[in-house]
Amino acid sequence: MGNIADMDPVDETLSPEQRERIRGLLMRAAEQAREREGELGVHEPSWCGDVVDQTEAATELQLQAMLTESERRSIERIEHAMRRLDDGSYGRCEHCQQPIDPRRLDVAPWATTCVGCP
Repeated sequence: MGNIADMDPVDETLSPEQRERIRGLLMRAAEQAREREGELGVHEPSWCGDVVDQTEAATELQLQAMLTESERRSIERIEHAMRRLDDGSYGRCEHCQQPIDPRRLDVAPWATTCVGCP
């Protein structure tokens, strides 16, 4: 079975094999995001030292929080794509209802909008 890009954008129906391949891609992406999120929470900055060291620690903590939130949003997007796969709306833009270019889905299988929509 080929890439998602093998989908015909005119015929939006996915074969069972395509559906399972996409589900596998999404599940692996979610697992990787969860692993990255878990790794981010392991590092505790050191609050010892002078003002510069404490400022670095605070900056590191803020960066960890931003990265963790980014991974959380990634997981939410992936789970949303899986629900769309289940309900049959996968591959259709949420804004304009047009088919999403399969090449876009090949790069970002969690995409819910076409390139032309926000």
